[in-house]
Formats: sequence, structure tokens, C-alpha cells
Amino acid sequence: MPILAAETSVFPHNLLGDFAAQCCNRRWWALHTKSRQEKSLARQLSAMEVPFYLPLVKKFSNIGGRKVRSLLPLFSGYLFLFGTDEERVQSLATHRVTAVLPAPDAAAITQDLQNIRRLIDSGVPLTEEARLQPGFEMTECDVVKRAGIAERAEIGTSERGERTARLTYINGQRPGIYYFTAGRLTTMERAPEPAAPQRPAKKPAKRAAQQSGISVQ
Repeated sequence: MPILAAETSVFPHNLLGDFAAQCCNRRWWALHTKSRQEKSLARQLSAMEVPFYLPLVKKFSNIGGRKVRSLLPLFSGYLFLFGTDEERVQSLATHRVTAVLPAPDAAAITQDLQNIRRLIDSGVPLTEEARLQPGFEMTECDVVKRAGIAERAEIGTSERGERTARLTYINGQRPGIYYFTAGRLTTMERAPEPAAPQRPAKKPAKRAAQQSGISVQ
């Protein structure tokens, strides 16, 4: 089998170094992709020379008795774009993005992504994360406008007296559990898998016909 080219996980190569530090007309965006579209989006952005970072981690599995290595997104369904408003629009034009979350603190996000890349490069075992950490501005109204009415909504109050909410979407194009504090999105988690439909009970097999008795007249 031919050896596949290495997946592009960052563009340009110095994005998390001096490139991000020197650019003042760009900001970080978390792009929420369609299912299993992270790598395809990364390839398109690289071809368009749009800066991005897609943290990938190694995963080993056995297929047909052979040990196979694959690279999976650390944050399932997310890619980090460092771009202008025009490049954000270009990413939406790929039709692989379902939502865009802006990061309010570029320096903090850059630091977080640098730390993540150091961990990956060091070989520390990491597993795919089903949630994106806080730091992206989005309100409850923004989520409802995009995802519709939640299957479950839970309202409460934090220790500081702030309003909290948890919206759960199991079906639809944007399934997930969205956590809010003071009306702002703080955390997203993967939604629980929908319960598999119950199979109808099998009808009991027909009993074998009873042997007929022989009567003597």
C-alpha cells in the first residue's frame, strides 16, 4: 500500500510562534465542523493559505490482526482558525462549518494552543476530547437560533448567584450539551448517543406438530 502523506495540522508552520504574536488584524475563531470534516477542512484551508491549527493525536487500533496508527482531532468537531473576517467567510464557504465561535482573548487562546502542541510533541498520551474548553463568546440565544429548541433545558444558580443553564440537544445538526453562566456559553460536551430503537421481540417458534396417536378400532 502507498504511504499516505502526513496530515497538515497547522498552517503556517510558525503559526503558534512569532506569526500569531506579530499579527494584529487577525483573531482566533473556533470552527465547529460537520461530522468528521476536520481534516478535510484543514486541507482546504491550507490550500487557501488561511492560518489554522488542528490538534491531532495518535491512536492505535488493530484491523485484521495488524496494528494501525491513525491521527484523530484532539477536540472532536473543532478546528482553530486564526484569520480575518474575510477568511472566516471563506471558511464558511467550504460548507464544512456549522458554527463559528469567536475567542475574546487572543493571547490566552494562543498560550493554551501552544501548551497543547507542546504536550502533543512531547509524546504525552492524550485522548480525544468530546468538549471544547471555555473562552468563546456565544449566548443562549445564539445557540437556540442555530440549533433550535433543546430537548432538555435545566436552569439553576451558581455559587456566585449567577444564572446557569444547561441545554441538551440529542438530535439535529448540532447535537451536544451546552453549559451557560450569566447567559454566556462556557463549555460544550458531546451529546449522549440516542438510544437505539428496540427491536421487536421475536415471535416464539412454532412448536413442532404433535405426533398423532394411532387408534385401534
